[in-house]
Amino acid sequence: MTLQNKINLSLGISAIALIVAILSLFLGGKAPSQAAGTPAEFLKNVAKEAGLKSKAFDQCLESSETRDLVNRDIAEAERIAESANLPGLGTPLNILVSKNQVLIVSGAYPEEIFDTLINQIKTVGTVDKETLDSFMITEAGYSLTQEIRAFDESSDHYRGNTNAEITIYEYSDLQCPYCRQLHPTLKNISEKYDDVLWVYRHLPLNIHPQAMPAALAAKCVAEEKGNDAFWQFADEVFENQDRLN
Repeated sequence: MTLQNKINLSLGISAIALIVAILSLFLGGKAPSQAAGTPAEFLKNVAKEAGLKSKAFDQCLESSETRDLVNRDIAEAERIAESANLPGLGTPLNILVSKNQVLIVSGAYPEEIFDTLINQIKTVGTVDKETLDSFMITEAGYSLTQEIRAFDESSDHYRGNTNAEITIYEYSDLQCPYCRQLHPTLKNISEKYDDVLWVYRHLPLNIHPQAMPAALAAKCVAEEKGNDAFWQFADEVFENQDRLN
């Protein structure tokens, strides 16, 4: 290879590298399918990556049954808030249910606090009042479980042991930044403890305009492709939540 050819090759490689760098900067380091388009297009692309065909996705989104399933979760969260006399209904709303205790853990608590709660329950059966007060966590009456529909492996979105002694019901909003913050925490918790079940239910808030479309899309993925596909979708949406803005 002549010197001139080497120079030309070097310049060509440099030009390609520059173009790739510019595209990466412009696209925010995401795949092109994820980096461009409207929030609706983003959700459709993520659903496609989870295995859902475009026609089936569109039909599911238009179905009143899909919206009814999301609304069922919303109504359940509203009943919980009313029964527990919560001052408001925000996300994430987490209800930790064990054999002897029901705890309302509202907000994006760090993993260490969930560790403390779970380890106390595993050790002595309940979390003591001093610990609850220090973390500003509310203990509810066990009657609150009457407002929570029983876990159903065939229809719920879940991670962890389906026969666990501790269940964390999370009512979540896919556009909520606090839900995004909590998401990896509960994923770690469900993987770390073999006696914890994490159940995800929808609570799209009106203040987040893309929360309901995202919840409907997630429900479609789950209905058509199952639990694993739901989590693939939810993980991707939370990781790229800025695409919903």
